[in-house]
Amino acid sequence: MGGIVVARAVAGLLIAGALVGGQSLRSGVPEPPEDVDLDRVPERLGHWDGRDIEVSDEILEILRPDGFLLREYVSDRELPLQLYVDYHRVQRLGATIHSPRICYPGSGWELSAVEVGTLDPERPGSSVCWLRLRAGDAEMLTAYWYESRWGRSARETHLKLGIVRSAFARRPSDAALLRFATPIVDGNEESARRRIRDFVRAAEPELRQELPFRRRGLDRTAEMPLTGILGAHPTGRPVPGEG
Repeated sequence: MGGIVVARAVAGLLIAGALVGGQSLRSGVPEPPEDVDLDRVPERLGHWDGRDIEVSDEILEILRPDGFLLREYVSDRELPLQLYVDYHRVQRLGATIHSPRICYPGSGWELSAVEVGTLDPERPGSSVCWLRLRAGDAEMLTAYWYESRWGRSARETHLKLGIVRSAFARRPSDAALLRFATPIVDGNEESARRRIRDFVRAAEPELRQELPFRRRGLDRTAEMPLTGILGAHPTGRPVPGEG
């Protein structure tokens, strides 16, 4: 019964956001004051060396990012790993960041498994969505999550709720997708997970410097229960994010 009540509340909030929040966004939700330049993310991270992957203008026109990074990192100790960051200064319901769960199948990858969990069991709040993908004989593991003014989440529904919440609180609605991908060899998924965890440890401090959500010592990676999303802080001040 409680689950039905929460589901109805979420549905009602999204409908209200489409009507009231959408109008709020059009009428002047503030844009973020920070500049985001993902080109400043170093090409050398830990023992990995990176090179940018060229993306066509057609793809960029579809994504319409305000900050974009697609880079392959290689190491003589490890298999390659791909880093993708897609930052948007303003989001609206119906015009949000593209979910990897949709983009990968659209580009020929089949979803073998989806798991929403943690990146690192020793780090509470490290919410992540793991995707195991297959294309022919090739397998790949991807980990991704979203960052926003309300925190970190691996769920697309929470990203949309954050847009509504920003509209009501009249705060910036900017958000970023962070995605990490690496091959699975001989079915060894655990090795691929370890590789992603190790790379994230090296990359996260640099990404934190460039993305505006956790600058100036603010760290909003703590998880928030879904019920905590349903009411914006009355002052619009930063609060722990959803998970």
